[in-house]
Amino acid sequence: MNLNFFKKQFIILLLFVISLNSAGIAQNTDSCKCSIKIQKDTIPIDNDFWKIVRRLNKQSLIDDQRLSAFHLFYTHPYLFSSYLGTDIGCNTKSLRFLNESICDTSVKVILTYFKKPVKIIDTVELFDKKQFDKSVFDIRDSAYVALKKAYPWFKIYIDVSGLSRSLKEQEKYYKSGSSTTLLSAHNLGAAADFTIYFNGYMINPAPREYSIYNSLEPYRILGKIILDKGYFWGIPWDPGHMQIIRKTNDLLIKYPEFQENTNVITFYTELMKQDSVPLKYKPAIEILDKKFHTTKTWIYDESKPWVEDSLIKPMAVDSNFRSKYFR
Repeated sequence: MNLNFFKKQFIILLLFVISLNSAGIAQNTDSCKCSIKIQKDTIPIDNDFWKIVRRLNKQSLIDDQRLSAFHLFYTHPYLFSSYLGTDIGCNTKSLRFLNESICDTSVKVILTYFKKPVKIIDTVELFDKKQFDKSVFDIRDSAYVALKKAYPWFKIYIDVSGLSRSLKEQEKYYKSGSSTTLLSAHNLGAAADFTIYFNGYMINPAPREYSIYNSLEPYRILGKIILDKGYFWGIPWDPGHMQIIRKTNDLLIKYPEFQENTNVITFYTELMKQDSVPLKYKPAIEILDKKFHTTKTWIYDESKPWVEDSLIKPMAVDSNFRSKYFR
């Protein structure tokens, strides 16, 4: 672990005052005395902690990097103890406190922070969730018009889903084979799924397309509109899916705020507990390691690499359009 981060960025001084005669560690966390000292102010870590810290962040007393570190330590004690490594001596009780957020009345933790001038970067692009959601429904409406022009005799309906998704939901999709990753753009609110219905029947593309109801054709028309809007589309086994850009790790770079997303941090800390992780997560892990100055040695399972599928070709509904099912 590199302690220069602590020395140069916000110099954390951990003081553990633990009674040697303490009989045991109480399970009541209300008795814990934990606080962060920022210049002359001491902020208790309680329900109002984030209200105070975020206010100080807006006042430029805490920059975004320190804010993310405080968030990481506060919400994931497991990762906090990983930060400590072997460079700071910790006894059994203090490690247990950090791992399980359990302490007794003799424990007091003070994080002392020394202010450093904040450099404001205006070039960082922010993710506009409201605008993205609006674009999704604009795509739906435009796709309806195009499909109605291509197939005027059908009653057409397009369903929109997946504008947000929990990690537990994502895990279900992963286990069922509907997704190939445990962290997707859906978990960041940066993806959506479309399902097309003709006369009440879902268009469900099959390996052998034998009718319009088992065809990619309507989704290729949808895909043309998605691509024209500047979003990613075209996964063969998920033709109704769209997202801002193709790879999740590229999302973390384009929108740095996603690096502090609760789903991302939870995903990251869960990976830290594993003996080995799929190779396909390496790009995202390297981004988060740099973000949180983690020095863990990762073991990657090379049998699970990133597989880049060939993409479906879109289809325009213009004067040259001819459906292969209706002549």
